[in-house]
Parts: sequence; C-alpha cells; structure tokens
Amino acid sequence: VAATEILPLDPAVAGPGLLHLLVRAHQPNRPATSHGDCYQLLLGVRSSLPPPLAAARIGQMADGPLAGLTLYEGLHDPRVADLLLERFRNPGSLGPLRFARAAPIEAGLAPRVLDTEQSNSSLVYGDAYILKIFRRVFPGTNPDLELPLALGREGCGRVPSPVAWFEAATT
Repeated sequence: VAATEILPLDPAVAGPGLLHLLVRAHQPNRPATSHGDCYQLLLGVRSSLPPPLAAARIGQMADGPLAGLTLYEGLHDPRVADLLLERFRNPGSLGPLRFARAAPIEAGLAPRVLDTEQSNSSLVYGDAYILKIFRRVFPGTNPDLELPLALGREGCGRVPSPVAWFEAATT
C-alpha cells in the first residue's frame, strides 16, 4: 500500500536503514470482494546484522533495490528506537507519515522492546513512555488514540493522555 524510507540506509556505515511499510494481506477464506487487511511494519535494513539482532532477522532480499541486504524487525534495534524517539521529539512530516506531539519529550531515554504484546508491538523508553505500534491498521480515526486524547483534554487523570503519535496518509 505504501513504503516510506524513514532513515535511508548508508552502506558506508553498515546501517541501519528504517522502512515504514503498509502491506495489504488478502486472506484465502475471505470473499473476493474483500479489500484485505492492512498491516503496518517497521523494518530495519542493514548490510549485515550484528549478533544481538539475530533473533529479529526476517530475511535477506534476493532482488530489487534492497538485493543482498538483510531485513529485520526494526523495533529491536536500539539505534532505530532512538531515531523514532527523535522523530517524536521533533515532529513533522516525512512523505505520507506525520509525526505529532502533545507535550515535550525527554531525550536520550533507553529503549527496550516489550515482548509480551500479541496484537501490537510496544517499546518502553526509560520509565516514562510506551510507544505502541498497531500492527493491523484501518483507515480513519483510531479510537485507541482519539479517546485518550479527548479524555486528556477534559482533564481525566484516570487514562494517560498520549504524548506523541504518528499516522500515515494513504491514497
């Protein structure tokens, strides 16, 4: 559906590069009229994968513009996680992606992946923030973002108000 290069791969420094993909998957048990499900992926790209990232490896590209490069789950890479934190600290647009922020964000927070999520992926930054990446995405307003934002604007202290987010515009 869409591919955005968040961080171009620089082969001179052995990576990482970072790709944001929206991929449509058609399920065999769905009617032919179904448009399929859309999934969001954050893929790291490197010429060679360092040993600490071996478990995040997806595979090596055989052809195309990424031929010979290794793809992996980008959220497991501390350099990629640091880049995402900086994108939230300094919001703006990058192709179809729009990074937004409701409050200032500290710099230099150590990232770690939460491996317990099943339907989404989450990164914890220090002890202050959780970045939740929705794997399956839908067009339009996301109630998991809009509802806590609205409650925060009304002063509700029972639900943490989102500090930053990103969204993708598709055609």
